[in-house]
Amino acid sequence: MTTRIIFITFSFLLVVNACSGAPTTTQTPTTTTNPMPIGPEQFLDRGPWAVGVRTIQLEDRPFEVWYPVEPDSVMGKSSEIFDSINVLSEVVQPFVPGDLGGEVDTSSFRDAPPASMGGPFPVAAYSHGSPGYRQAATFLTSHLASHGVITIAVEHLGRSLTTLLTPLAGSDEPEDNVADLFGALEMISEDSELGPITDNSKMVLIGHSAGTRTAALATTDDRVAGVALLAGGFEDLAVERPTLLVVFENDSIVEPSISWDLHKSLDNSIFINIAKTGHATAIDVCPLIQERGGLTELREALGDSIVRSGEDGCLTNDADAGAVHDLLRIYLTGFAHEVLGLPTGTFEITAELADLVSDVELRGFNEPPTEVSETPIRSLIQMEEIDVGEMGVGFRVVYESESIFGEPIEVSGLVLAPDLNAKKSRPVLSVTNGTPGLADQCAPSQQEPLPNLSLIQPFIEAGWVVVASDFEGLGTDGIHHYIVGESEARGIFDIVRAAKNIDGINADGPLVVWGHSQGGHAALHAGQRWLDLAPELNLVGVAAGAPPSQFPLLKSFLQSGPFQGYLIMVGASFSSAYPELDYESLVKPEYLPLLEELEKGCMSHIFEVFNPIPYEEFLTIDDIFSLPDWNARLTENDTNQRKLQVPTVILHGTDDEQIPFIASQLLLSQLCAFADSAPIELKEYPGFSHAASVIAYWDDLINWSNERITGTPAENQCE
Repeated sequence: MTTRIIFITFSFLLVVNACSGAPTTTQTPTTTTNPMPIGPEQFLDRGPWAVGVRTIQLEDRPFEVWYPVEPDSVMGKSSEIFDSINVLSEVVQPFVPGDLGGEVDTSSFRDAPPASMGGPFPVAAYSHGSPGYRQAATFLTSHLASHGVITIAVEHLGRSLTTLLTPLAGSDEPEDNVADLFGALEMISEDSELGPITDNSKMVLIGHSAGTRTAALATTDDRVAGVALLAGGFEDLAVERPTLLVVFENDSIVEPSISWDLHKSLDNSIFINIAKTGHATAIDVCPLIQERGGLTELREALGDSIVRSGEDGCLTNDADAGAVHDLLRIYLTGFAHEVLGLPTGTFEITAELADLVSDVELRGFNEPPTEVSETPIRSLIQMEEIDVGEMGVGFRVVYESESIFGEPIEVSGLVLAPDLNAKKSRPVLSVTNGTPGLADQCAPSQQEPLPNLSLIQPFIEAGWVVVASDFEGLGTDGIHHYIVGESEARGIFDIVRAAKNIDGINADGPLVVWGHSQGGHAALHAGQRWLDLAPELNLVGVAAGAPPSQFPLLKSFLQSGPFQGYLIMVGASFSSAYPELDYESLVKPEYLPLLEELEKGCMSHIFEVFNPIPYEEFLTIDDIFSLPDWNARLTENDTNQRKLQVPTVILHGTDDEQIPFIASQLLLSQLCAFADSAPIELKEYPGFSHAASVIAYWDDLINWSNERITGTPAENQCE
């Protein structure tokens, strides 16, 4: 893998964690005769306790615990300096420029003796984002402990910086992360030193980004007294609890409107929108990035648009990140005290609390986020209502997405729903089309009548929203990036995001992705890239019908046969998608004019033009896989190169004349070879061809999809 690919894939984590160093300090803890604060001003300052920190091992993953310490016991000692570069996996560290570090004074003391009086203390649990790490917000976790709240943070290995590009990346299920939080709580309760000072009867949960899903799901436990969700809110609370929702006005990763929608559905919640902030504002290193004026060192490697997304909320024209941290300390510490039943004095969560901190202001308090004048990425650009009869409502849409190189693009597609009167979140089926061709007129959303309406009708009747992307370049500007996995996955996720902008549709429920043929390829890439591209979406399952895989085998199977045209499409598509590839230089001169035919008709036209030509006569080389650049890109886009992140089913007819059934048998064994892969099964349909198998497996697909949204454990043939 090249340096550029690693940087692009993980730009957000590198940008957020690459910062200038901070000097080691010797801290003199505050001493006071009053063990608890009595008003909002006191929540801004450090509390009456010094803070100790310990690392405890919970089976295969560590967790951190910050706890109250008597100030005299650490007088004159140095507080811990944490360098976030050290949490990056060894695979990634070589690609970080050597002069970038991320040292933060945590204001806590390693392995200090716990306080012997003043307890027992209640508990807060912090759940980090993706990718992230347990020490990502010590400005808050240490602060809470200084105010008498023991705070734990588990390293969620499936979304941790420590496991990037390792088999553990993406391994955790959401339920695993919840279990880890309570497992950590039990461990400190049983600890010989921490146990006696821990009140494990009640706790407050705090989640950032993907961590908000963990916090929301954990509300089933009766010990949870309240939840604070930062830059998230895309998961409904399992059990309603007092909730504090904090959004960051200019968040380009998770739209503030998602949290607003959750706020409206709750009876006891507060919604705070902090002005001139972004997704990374609530991370320790954001003030350091801001001091540097951004991360100019990474722009040459990543490109301006990629770096901008990682600096989200941490540039010099954003609100002072240190001041925002102060404001978050007030709101979150006060909220924790309130729901945990600790003394709060005159504290009350109001908009006026922001006046206590200079250089930061609220954009809204219990008010909907302001719509920005510019169309944000993943928003709807055009929407045309179409007639779908008594089935419900339908729209032909154009929405914003991103290319694989981070450039804004427009993509077309369809959105269908029972009606526009949803009172609660609806499950979503994202349909990915089979191969229609490369010409714009082949886009499924442009067809009359619309394809597959009778197939998807049971989903609409059951209350689902159904979306279907045409994919990049099919129906809009540019060349369709056929069989380019990341491009397909972006199209799948971004049309779901775009559908959320349609009033009354409520496309906020669990997401299932299904596709057949090319759509099966796209669906698998969505299941393998979910946590990289759309961790805020609640993807619960992927169904792939007859997915292309084993590309060298597939090339031999298709060439000089009735479906040879697929191979020409892949060559032209990859040449358009990847600058280093030039398909025209491989085509014999007498056939070059025929490439223009790819955009003049759909599949029947392509087969008619290209199938009669002997494949060995069409190209100047015998085997395209012998060319290193082509081999690398083709291999990268096969469906056997990445671990599945969600439960997956492959559906395949044994008499498939286009994608041989043995390809899926091989694919199953290859995907099972990844350690800790999500559950996967292969369902075979004896005697059915490529197209006929869709009807054969449709009832199974409906049942499987319903099991995913209801939480039924998925079958796993890897065990």
